[in-house]
Amino acid sequence: MISEINRNLYTTVDIGERLRDIRKNNKYTKELLAKKLNTNISVIESWEDGLSLPSDRYLDKLSDIYGLPRNYLMGEIK
Repeated sequence: MISEINRNLYTTVDIGERLRDIRKNNKYTKELLAKKLNTNISVIESWEDGLSLPSDRYLDKLSDIYGLPRNYLMGEIK
């Protein structure tokens, strides 16, 4: 069970790094992205630090903002 938890955490960290890279490549600050998503910076930081994942609602919004498919944002495709 612990190895499964570690694997899930690692995946969450990878997704967070991907989301951070996408945000930076699109020239968004955390503040601007939080404003576009109608949320606060701590939510963005939580995703990017691998502490949580975006909900379906936020994934849809991120997909629209960046013009990328949801499964790319979540690391399912490269």
